[in-house]
Amino acid sequence: GDDRGRIHLLSLMRKDGLVTTLHFDTLGVATTSSSLVYLGKGMVYVGSQWGNSQLIKILDEPVPVGTVSGGLSGEGATKGGPLGDTTYIEIVEEYMNLGPIVDFDLRPCSDNEHNASSSKVEGGGGKYRQSLVVTCSGVGKDGSVRLVRNGVGMREHAAVEMEGVKGMWSLRRRFGDEDDAFL
Repeated sequence: GDDRGRIHLLSLMRKDGLVTTLHFDTLGVATTSSSLVYLGKGMVYVGSQWGNSQLIKILDEPVPVGTVSGGLSGEGATKGGPLGDTTYIEIVEEYMNLGPIVDFDLRPCSDNEHNASSSKVEGGGGKYRQSLVVTCSGVGKDGSVRLVRNGVGMREHAAVEMEGVKGMWSLRRRFGDEDDAFL
């Protein structure tokens, strides 16, 4: 991969044990990579510290851009590029990455704007207002503006009513065990 997110393939052609020719082919454009891991069967993990990481599939034949998800975008999508309007890359999955956060701003939400996300705190007399963090995330072609909710989301999966509980702690089955077994 290069600094513009283009994925290349270098092939060494041998004859009688000697390298006779080098072929350098551009396969398509993915996120700007900081690591590439070939997983087998044409699958490649494109790890990025500058934007979202991706799982891509290298196709056997070039396909027109737009017939598969991903491939060429941005600078590489223009006509006259190394692949024209085709790509050998299909983006199978994308893994969100907020980093690096270049800049951010905290935007408080009024109760009128986000009634669904704001909730009243019972017994507190006030209101809990959820804020949004607006971030400038990523670098270069992988940069984006993102909205992130500030706070911790809680989802109750089960509840057991017990009277008189004053505290809880975890216990190990044996003193020498590393992991706790009971709560």
